[in-house]
Amino acid sequence: MMKAANNGMQYTKEQANNGAQYTKELANDGLEKSKDAINRGVQITKETADNGMQYSKEIANDGMQYSKELASDLLKKFEDALNNGREYTETKL
Repeated sequence: MMKAANNGMQYTKEQANNGAQYTKELANDGLEKSKDAINRGVQITKETADNGMQYSKEIANDGMQYSKELASDLLKKFEDALNNGREYTETKL
Protein backbone atom coordinates (compact mmCIF):
# COMPACT_ATOMS: atom_id res chain seq x y z
CA MET A 1 0.00 0.00 0.00
CA MET A 2 2.88 2.33 0.74
CA LYS A 3 4.32 1.56 -2.66
CA ALA A 4 1.01 2.45 -4.32
CA ALA A 5 0.91 5.75 -2.44
CA ASN A 6 4.49 6.52 -3.41
CA ASN A 7 3.76 5.61 -7.03
CA GLY A 8 0.69 7.86 -6.96
CA MET A 9 2.70 10.71 -5.48
CA GLN A 10 5.44 10.22 -8.06
CA TYR A 11 2.87 10.18 -10.87
CA THR A 12 1.22 13.32 -9.50
CA LYS A 13 4.59 15.03 -9.21
CA GLU A 14 5.49 14.10 -12.82
CA GLN A 15 2.12 15.33 -14.07
CA ALA A 16 2.55 18.60 -12.17
CA ASN A 17 6.03 19.02 -13.64
CA ASN A 18 4.71 18.23 -17.12
CA GLY A 19 1.91 20.76 -16.64
CA ALA A 20 4.35 23.36 -15.38
CA GLN A 21 6.67 22.75 -18.33
CA TYR A 22 3.78 22.95 -20.80
CA THR A 23 2.55 26.18 -19.18
CA LYS A 24 6.05 27.62 -19.35
CA GLU A 25 6.34 26.70 -23.04
CA LEU A 26 2.94 28.25 -23.78
CA ALA A 27 3.91 31.42 -21.91
CA ASN A 28 7.22 31.66 -23.78
CA ASP A 29 5.46 31.08 -27.10
CA GLY A 30 2.90 33.76 -26.24
CA LEU A 31 5.67 36.13 -25.22
CA GLU A 32 7.53 35.50 -28.47
CA LYS A 33 4.37 36.05 -30.52
CA SER A 34 3.66 39.26 -28.58
CA LYS A 35 7.19 40.51 -29.26
CA ASP A 36 6.79 39.70 -32.96
CA ALA A 37 3.43 41.49 -33.09
CA ILE A 38 4.85 44.56 -31.32
CA ASN A 39 7.88 44.65 -33.62
CA ARG A 40 5.63 44.32 -36.67
CA GLY A 41 3.42 47.12 -35.35
CA VAL A 42 6.47 49.31 -34.82
CA GLN A 43 7.66 48.52 -38.35
CA ILE A 44 4.25 49.31 -39.86
CA THR A 45 4.11 52.58 -37.89
CA LYS A 46 7.60 53.52 -39.10
CA GLU A 47 6.75 52.68 -42.72
CA THR A 48 3.50 54.64 -42.47
CA ALA A 49 5.32 57.64 -41.00
CA ASP A 50 8.01 57.43 -43.69
CA ASN A 51 5.36 57.23 -46.41
CA GLY A 52 3.48 60.15 -44.88
CA MET A 53 6.64 62.22 -44.69
CA GLN A 54 7.51 61.39 -48.29
CA TYR A 55 3.99 62.28 -49.43
CA SER A 56 4.09 65.55 -47.46
CA LYS A 57 7.46 66.36 -49.00
CA GLU A 58 6.11 65.73 -52.50
CA ILE A 59 3.04 67.89 -51.82
CA ALA A 60 5.26 70.68 -50.45
CA ASN A 61 7.56 70.45 -53.47
CA ASP A 62 4.57 70.53 -55.83
CA GLY A 63 3.24 73.59 -53.97
CA MET A 64 6.60 75.32 -54.13
CA GLN A 65 6.91 74.56 -57.85
CA TYR A 66 3.40 75.88 -58.48
CA SER A 67 4.15 79.04 -56.46
CA LYS A 68 7.38 79.54 -58.38
CA GLU A 69 5.60 79.15 -61.73
CA LEU A 70 2.80 81.48 -60.63
CA ALA A 71 5.27 84.11 -59.41
CA SER A 72 7.23 83.82 -62.66
CA ASP A 73 4.03 84.22 -64.67
CA LEU A 74 2.98 87.25 -62.63
CA LEU A 75 6.43 88.81 -63.01
CA LYS A 76 6.24 88.28 -66.79
CA LYS A 77 2.80 89.92 -66.92
CA PHE A 78 4.05 92.82 -64.80
CA GLU A 79 7.09 93.29 -67.09
CA ASP A 80 4.81 93.16 -70.14
CA ALA A 81 2.52 95.78 -68.58
CA LEU A 82 5.51 98.03 -67.81
CA ASN A 83 6.82 97.65 -71.35
CA ASN A 84 3.40 98.35 -72.82
CA GLY A 85 3.07 101.41 -70.59
CA ARG A 86 6.54 102.61 -71.63
CA GLU A 87 5.79 102.09 -75.33
CA TYR A 88 2.46 103.87 -74.98
CA THR A 89 4.12 106.77 -73.14
CA GLU A 90 6.91 107.03 -75.74
CA THR A 91 4.42 107.15 -78.60
CA LYS A 92 2.40 109.86 -76.88
CA LEU A 93 5.42 112.06 -76.16
